Amino acid sequence: MKSTKSQANSRILNDPQIKKSLDILNQDLEHPKIEKMKEVVKRELDKNKDVSIIVFSHYRDNINSIYENIKEICNPAILIGQRGEKGLHIPSADIAIFYDSVPSEIRTIQRRGRVGRTKLGKIIFMLTRKTRDETYFYTALNKEKKMKAILKGLQAKGKQTLEDLV
Repeated sequence: MKSTKSQANSRILNDPQIKKSLDILNQDLEHPKIEKMKEVVKRELDKNKDVSIIVFSHYRDNINSIYENIKEICNPAILIGQRGEKGLHIPSADIAIFYDSVPSEIRTIQRRGRVGRTKLGKIIFMLTRKTRDETYFYTALNKEKKMKAILKGLQAKGKQTLEDLV
């Protein structure tokens, strides 16, 4: 709109609310989750310097920001999967931070599976209220509950069939 100097464009661009919106968009602001994640990483490392932490981000755009912010605290590495968490071979981590949620119960389970393989682990969900983070979190949670109920039903049905045969 700035490049075409029409009166309509000028009126729109001179509107106080549009100016305020453009000013906000032009600021280089970090998401509040970044600061919270830094606090969590620092707190966990203060408790135990040898703890291994993995941070999952669904959006590649977030990865560099996460990396730049936590390199002040630790020595991070970036691993990028091609299609989901199942393609990455990562040794067990002590703590997983889910920077953003995914609506897939399978991917959530795969992510959780990276923690606590040899000892008790911790999962930390970073959710922003009233955003898709919260929606995706509850979507995956409900899908997982439904999947577990189906598996229990199949398991119970399988036991009945086995008992009938014996």
